[in-house]
Amino acid sequence: CYTVFERRICFTSCMKTGGVNIKIICLSLGFCSDGWTPFKQSCYKISKESKTWSAAQQNCGLFASGAHLVDIRSEEEHRFLTAYLQSFSQVIMFWTGLNDIKVSALYFS
Repeated sequence: CYTVFERRICFTSCMKTGGVNIKIICLSLGFCSDGWTPFKQSCYKISKESKTWSAAQQNCGLFASGAHLVDIRSEEEHRFLTAYLQSFSQVIMFWTGLNDIKVSALYFS
C-alpha cells in the first residue's frame, strides 16, 4: 500500500488558460510556461514533494488553473510519459489521476 512517498504529475490542457494570473500556466498558443513540459496540446509538470493521492490532486490545481493529476488516455501519451519520467533519475513512484475511490480494492494489470 502506498502512502505519502509517491510523486505526482500535474497536467493542464493548453486550451484552458482562463486569464488567471498564475506563475505556471499553459498558454493557448501551445506554449508551456517554465517548469512545464509540452506534449501535443497539453503541459506536464513533475512535483518532487511527497503527498497523499488526495493532497497531490488538490495541490496540482495550485500550479495552474485547471491542472490535475494526469489521466493517461492513449498509447502515445503513455510512451511520452514513460520517456519523460526516465529523464528523472530520482522519480521512483508517482500518482496518476486513476483511483479506486468509488470501487475499493480495484486493481489493474
